[in-house]
Amino acid sequence: MATVAELLAKVDDAARKGKKIDLARNKPAPAAAVQKAEEKLGLKLPPTYKEFVLICDGGKFGGIAEIYGVGELPRH
Repeated sequence: MATVAELLAKVDDAARKGKKIDLARNKPAPAAAVQKAEEKLGLKLPPTYKEFVLICDGGKFGGIAEIYGVGELPRH
């Protein structure tokens, strides 16, 4: 199974080759933000989600999916 980093690298490679990619990624989440989210939620985030938010903290993908990052958790 490919890692999140490998999948996103394939998307980036396709875009460099001129393929139209409808992708809007957020900046990476700091590790401290991931830890704070786990504490706030009272659970451990799945490893693949943690890998994802450390690369890009959420985003909109192809007009078909929006994945929320730890930076988008409610503040209260």
